[in-house]
Amino acid sequence: MRTKFLGLSVLYIFLVFLFPFFVCAEMSCEKTVTVIVVKQDNLVNICKTWLENPQAWNAVAEFNRLENPHLIYPGQCLKIPANLLKGVPMDGTITFLKGQVTSARPGALDRVSLKKGDIINQGSEIETGNDSVVEITFEDGSSFFLRPNTRVGIRTARQKKPII
Repeated sequence: MRTKFLGLSVLYIFLVFLFPFFVCAEMSCEKTVTVIVVKQDNLVNICKTWLENPQAWNAVAEFNRLENPHLIYPGQCLKIPANLLKGVPMDGTITFLKGQVTSARPGALDRVSLKKGDIINQGSEIETGNDSVVEITFEDGSSFFLRPNTRVGIRTARQKKPII
C-alpha cells in the first residue's frame, strides 16, 4: 500500500509541476504563424492555403491539440509551425552598410560584425549601432532598410516556388 501511494505521489508531482514545464518549453521553441479562423473556414482549406503539403493538416491539428479537427470556430486562433508553410527558405544579402552592424546567427550567443556582401539567413537577428544603417536585399528583389539603433529578428524569409 505504501509503495502504491509513493508511486502515485511521484506521478502527481510530475504531472502537476514538471509536465507543464516540458510542454511549454517545447511549444516556445517552435516558430509559428497564427491564423484566425473566419466563418466558413475548415482546417483542410486553411492548410491548402498556407501549407507546402496540405495533407499535413493532421500535424496542425495535433500541434494545436484539437480534439476534433473538423470542428473549428470563427475567432479561434490556430498556430501553424513555420517549417510547414509554403515556399522555400530565402537568404538576404547586405547591399548597403554604414557604421557598426552586427548579427546573431540562429542558436548563437555571440554577435558578429557584418560587411557588405554578407549573407543573412532566416532566424538571424540584425542590430545597428549609433549612426549605423544597413540595407538587406532578398533573392526575390525585396529589401528593407534599418536605421540607427535598431534590432530586428528575421523569423521567416520564404519565397514561393514558381509555377511550372
